[in-house]
Amino acid sequence: MNKETTYYVNHAVDVSEDATYSLIDKGLNNAATLVIKEGISTIYFESGKPEQVFSEFNDVINFVEDEGWTFVKLLSGNKRWKEYNPNPKERNIGDCTLRSYCAAFDITWDQAFDIASQVAKENSTLIQYVADKVLLESFNCVVDATYNKKSVKGKDRITVNEFAMTHPYGTYILHMRSHQVTVIDGLYWDSWDCGDKKIDTVYLPPKKK
Repeated sequence: MNKETTYYVNHAVDVSEDATYSLIDKGLNNAATLVIKEGISTIYFESGKPEQVFSEFNDVINFVEDEGWTFVKLLSGNKRWKEYNPNPKERNIGDCTLRSYCAAFDITWDQAFDIASQVAKENSTLIQYVADKVLLESFNCVVDATYNKKSVKGKDRITVNEFAMTHPYGTYILHMRSHQVTVIDGLYWDSWDCGDKKIDTVYLPPKKK
């Protein structure tokens, strides 16, 4: 893609750099998110319908214009970290799995502890060693086929921040070496900034009815 800047509705869209933009409808609601990465433009819809992928940026311009949307907010380069610590005493004690459960399933730290402790007790181990069982069996999550230890083996894994930037809608639990964190609507919720850690497995919570 040639380096140039396309101007649209008084907003500069730099198509030469990886970037993320909000797409706002006429009612000033966030309708979708545009992610430009390595020359490929992907639009993720807030409604949840399948994303659209474009290799030519003029096609993006035409699509956005037809929808009556506006590019209004450049997010590229920003950390997608949302500071979050549900620990009742606000302690940082290596309870990342519990934090991830609290964020993903909107439960208290005590509830998360009780669920994980029961599974750990049944397996005669510590709660940090049963995270996979808790997610799959207690919370009925499934493993994302695109991001699992087998599919990413030997490949350059993406970081937590990169995943958050390219997943602006939905809830995901990300597992990496010695850590676990939840991403909600493009933000990773944690007590510290783990954005540079590389993920190996993504768990998908069951869809809300």
